[in-house]
Formats: sequence, C-alpha cells, structure tokens
Amino acid sequence: MSDVSTGGAPPAYAPVRAPRPPRPGRALAVTALALAIGGVVAAFTPLAIVGAVLLLAPALVLAVVALARRGRGAGTSVAALVLAVVGGAVTAAAVVGYFSTAQPTVYGSPYTIDEPAAPTGASDEDVDPRAALEPLALAVGETASGRVGQSSTWWFVAIVDAADRGAAAGVAAVDVDAISLDGEVLQTFSTYRAFLPGRTAVAGYFSDLAGAEVAEISVSEPLVDPRYDEPVDACGGVEVSEAAVSSEPGLPTTVAGELSVERDGGCLSPGVVVVARDAEGAILEAATGWAARTPADGDAATFEASFLQVLPADAVFETYPLP
Repeated sequence: MSDVSTGGAPPAYAPVRAPRPPRPGRALAVTALALAIGGVVAAFTPLAIVGAVLLLAPALVLAVVALARRGRGAGTSVAALVLAVVGGAVTAAAVVGYFSTAQPTVYGSPYTIDEPAAPTGASDEDVDPRAALEPLALAVGETASGRVGQSSTWWFVAIVDAADRGAAAGVAAVDVDAISLDGEVLQTFSTYRAFLPGRTAVAGYFSDLAGAEVAEISVSEPLVDPRYDEPVDACGGVEVSEAAVSSEPGLPTTVAGELSVERDGGCLSPGVVVVARDAEGAILEAATGWAARTPADGDAATFEASFLQVLPADAVFETYPLP
C-alpha cells in the first residue's frame, strides 16, 4: 500500500464571487406594472374613477423613473407606461362623458327643470324646449343695479307683482338682461324659481362685465311649467322673523334670520330676497338667501343672505319671501 503525498500544499478551491445586488429598476418596473394594471381595471369600472387616478398617476411616474435608470426590466417598464397612458385616456374619456351628460345647475336658484318630452316622430331640431311652458304676467316695478366695488360684477334687483293665474307656479323660467348705455344686451341672468300671486323680488348678479356699464335691466315674462303648479293654499305663505344684521369691520354685510311656512309640503324650499336701502330710500344692493332645510307646516328654518359689499350702518333692510 502506497501513500500519496500532497507535499503539504493546501487544497485548491475555485473562487466564489459575491452575488450582485438586484438593480432597482426591476422592482420599480414591477411595481409600476402592478399599479398600471389596477388602474386600467378601475378605469373600466363605474364609480371607480378616483381610484383609477390614484393608481395610474404613480404608475406613470414609476415607469418613467425605471426607464430613466436603464436597469433591468426595461420591457416591464414600457408595458407599465403603455398601460398607464391607456388607462389615463379611458379615465379622461369617462370624466368628459360624465360632465357632458350631467344636468347643469342654475346659478341663483336651487331648482332644476325637466325639458318637455319631444312629440312622437319629431327630431331634436324641431322641438322648442320651452314650447310646453306658459307665460306668467309680471308687472315690473322698481329696478336697480350697481357695480360691486371696483370689480366686474354687478348686482341687480327687480320688485315685481305676479299675476294671479289660479295656481302657484312651482317652477318658472326667468331671464334678466343687463342693458348697456347703447341699448346692447351685455349679459343674461337665467334662473328657475317659484311664484305666488302678489309682490316679490327677483335678484342676482351679472359677472365678468369688464369695463362695461349697466344702464338698466330688463326682466322677461316668466315661463311657467304647468306640471309643477301647486294650489295657492298648498304653497301657503312664507314668513320672515328674527332677522338680524351682521357686519364686521371691513367685511361684507350679512342678514340672517328664520323662515316659517304655513303649509305641509307643496312648492319647494323657501327663500328670501333682502333689499338694502340707504337713508333716502335708494337701493344699495340685494341678496338672496335660502332656507337651510325645508320646514314643515308651522316650523321654522334658518336662512342667511350675504351681500358682496360693506353697507353703511344706517342702511335699512326689507325682505321679500320666496315660496
């Protein structure tokens, strides 16, 4: 038996390389892809538009960062970027579609109105949307308007008497024109509101008139939708009480109080037009306030009418309830 000698030399080992740390681009790309997939799914899901935006926005950012680092996962980053762009386009289309079909609100009134149905066989071009509405005779009395400070906004008010047509107009369309010194119509204020027979007021604001001057206002004959008519007794009267003026130094004037009704249901939310006059009786401004809630018969609800100007301490206020 023979011995094999190694001569005392240490055994030879193959060198072992330390593992390379993973490149961050791969993790970013995978994260971006996961967010983009979730965002695309949310974009195609009704009522999940906000979730789609919250997922697609970071997915787009992470995909761009991962591509900029030129690490591993470039293909994954590109896929995430494409999905994020596609999801964003779908989300944008959904938002545009929603706002293009939503019913617009009318500044100055809490009411909306349904357009009359088109006759059978008639096209949209053949139908006048106000053809089914009936005129309401309105006697226009005192009118006034004025610029709010040095701004391009003008306030207006018209004291009117509504004719007795045997019913309370639940919804009436009213247009008020701002007329220039040259007789040109500068702007039209349109609103929907209710009318009871008797004296009331129509008030609002014209905005963005730049340097134009309003010489007078013109109130159109309201058009009433008979589908919303109510018996006068059902609408009842609106009473204003506990009205108090609040005016902090340098801040616009506010009139707050309570509205009570003598009805159970009928018509819509009551409101009030508050007209401010100076010591000589000239109208300074008018503001409209609506009940914080719809009160029941004999109940009261608070209201607040805010003016846009600081009114003098000796101003006198008068109220015109709105049914």
